[in-house]
Amino acid sequence: MKFTIDKALVEGIAAHKDGRLQDAEKFYTAILNAEPKHANTNHNMGVLFVNCGKIDKALIYFKTAIETNPTIAQFWLSYIDACIQLNKTQQAKLIYEKAIHKGFTGKGFDNLGEKLNMRTKQSSFSTKPINPTQSQFAYLINLYKDGQLELA
Repeated sequence: MKFTIDKALVEGIAAHKDGRLQDAEKFYTAILNAEPKHANTNHNMGVLFVNCGKIDKALIYFKTAIETNPTIAQFWLSYIDACIQLNKTQQAKLIYEKAIHKGFTGKGFDNLGEKLNMRTKQSSFSTKPINPTQSQFAYLINLYKDGQLELA
């Protein structure tokens, strides 16, 4: 029996919803083997890893989903929330600000913004230096070059 990507995604989502996480992962993996940049499947694989407590593994899938299709709010929300859960507050904040800059709004973004503000206040008393990743640093430089000083 030959599956199309759409049919495999439907089956993967059904398995995921039914709690058959290994089956869901098999469907998602098969899709990503055929089409590595499939945005919905990358997002669903990320959600699957979050559900399994492997949040660190989810980040690359959420990032790929956003890079492939940056117009889906849920992709951004999942990525930001996963970063927050991993205590990657600075990374979460950069992604959040990028999403807001792209025009995303709503209760989900408001809630994550509040979480980030709380985390930022808690960590602002820390003496630990902040070492941005190369991509975070590049993002800040681009904001500066674009004249978006307040956001930077």
